[in-house]
Amino acid sequence: MKYKSLLTPKEAAKQLMCTTGTLANWRTKEIGPCFAKMPNGRVYYTQQSIDKYLHEHQQYHTVKNTRLVPLSVIMSVRAGCGINMV
Repeated sequence: MKYKSLLTPKEAAKQLMCTTGTLANWRTKEIGPCFAKMPNGRVYYTQQSIDKYLHEHQQYHTVKNTRLVPLSVIMSVRAGCGINMV
């Protein structure tokens, strides 16, 4: 698969309206949009992964007093990234 452009964490964070620190935390927790870590250690996102993440996390209503992310959402995000669930 060819990618037309790769986004830096700063560019991805701007689109997601979060900080680069939040993206780093999400990567360690295996949540958030899919990313690629290059051999030199740099992290990049594709526009496709950002768009997919935003689409999957649209909300049409607000649920009061809850901060939990359903396990099914986490599993679907991991599956969409190609992460093997052992």
